[in-house]
Amino acid sequence: MSSQATLESVGYLLWAAGFLALTIGLAVATASYRRMVHRQDR
Repeated sequence: MSSQATLESVGYLLWAAGFLALTIGLAVATASYRRMVHRQDR
């Protein structure tokens, strides 16, 4: 029964890590995109 709880906590941890990675990736992509557009503007 404890293995089920462990599996649930691990799944939640993985989901949180994936969400965090997605947010960071989006922020980095937005920053690089803005930098590229700013460079093209000049």
